[in-house]
Amino acid sequence: LLILGIFGVVIVAAKDPGCEVPILVSTGGPVPHNPHTLAIRWTGYSNFELTYKGYVILLDAYFDRGSTYTPLGFKAADIKKADVILIGHAHFDHMGNLNAFPNATFYIQERELSKWVWTMTLDRRFRWLMGGVDPADVLRLVDLATKGRLVAVDGNRENVVPGIDLHAAYD
Repeated sequence: LLILGIFGVVIVAAKDPGCEVPILVSTGGPVPHNPHTLAIRWTGYSNFELTYKGYVILLDAYFDRGSTYTPLGFKAADIKKADVILIGHAHFDHMGNLNAFPNATFYIQERELSKWVWTMTLDRRFRWLMGGVDPADVLRLVDLATKGRLVAVDGNRENVVPGIDLHAAYD
């Protein structure tokens, strides 16, 4: 049992496996005892897992990296629960495993998606602009939209899950 006094407020926290065990909630690890606890785990590279109020939120979706990158210790197929996936931007190393999450809702900034679709329509001499983006991933996002599983956000969005808001950070 840990007791902390901060600015006259006493916080009592028992050891919680949902906050201390390195196994991801999305792969079957323990959920924090208190649903109001925000558990954040770095899963490697640009990926994070957030667990809050029973929801599992993944920041980016690039887990099966091949031999180019250091293995993460799990594969996309190991992820059993992902309610929401927030795509930071459309490069392949942020959204390479979109098909691995059949029950998740995906969020991306509308202008990120629309600019890449537009870029795909340019003359062949401009195809080099697609160097960091896999056109198949962009088409997968469009397919998710047709299935009602993609939210194209214009700026900020409140309550992606209850208590978690998105705030745009444009380049």
